[in-house]
Amino acid sequence: GIILKTYETGSLSLGRGTMDYLKFGNGERVFIILPGISLRSVMFSAGAVNAAYKMFSVDYTVYLFDRLRDIPEGCTIKDMAEDTVDAMNALGIDRAYLFGASQGGAMALYLGIYFPERVEKIVAGSAFARINPVAEENLHKWIKASKEYNVRELNTDFFNKIYSYGFCNENRKAFEILADVGTREECERFKRMTEANLGFDIYEELIKIKCPVLVIGGREDRVLGSDSSTEIGEKLKCEMYIYEDYGHAVYDEAPDYKRRIFDFFK
Repeated sequence: GIILKTYETGSLSLGRGTMDYLKFGNGERVFIILPGISLRSVMFSAGAVNAAYKMFSVDYTVYLFDRLRDIPEGCTIKDMAEDTVDAMNALGIDRAYLFGASQGGAMALYLGIYFPERVEKIVAGSAFARINPVAEENLHKWIKASKEYNVRELNTDFFNKIYSYGFCNENRKAFEILADVGTREECERFKRMTEANLGFDIYEELIKIKCPVLVIGGREDRVLGSDSSTEIGEKLKCEMYIYEDYGHAVYDEAPDYKRRIFDFFK
């Protein structure tokens, strides 16, 4: 039979450059997903994202915003968060429910502080409010590998750090195939996206966030360490859930993760 595509993709010309986005659902409320860093554009996973967040498509119009196609040298998380506001403006979105994963979580928290009128609720998944020594070591390793165009080393370390041991073992064959995937341009873009995290610190400003926040993390997070999520939750005195047996990419692995976001937004 014919499989109907239930999502659409588009691109926006913003002040700093072109941003691609994914859109699905036709609910009255707007839900924006801000992904973490990745070597390949998240648009390659558009179908998978659409399938994973299908439960939102009745009550929400869902957008996934990629980073800019050409990320400027010296770009910061502040810049990326402001690009999100520009994209909202371009699409006529006044306020939205935000789910940010990893760097996307840092962006969502930044928006909660500096653009409170645009945010209904925030789910910060495996997020950070400041860069700790564990994260810093990983970031420098990935920046070095991407600078040297060492795709295999970059991908292998990235997969092994973000996913749980069990998930890595189950998907070892697929990861082996994907290990060599990545162009020089993608490495350069990834390097700039990763460098944007260095020096980021909004920890003391978190208390300015007035909207409801749910923090979700994984105890086995090998990218940021498990303290990164808990310190946000404790500073905000907000709702928090830490999965004991998952790592950084708990948002892709835990079967009830999307349901937690859904219930919190309701």
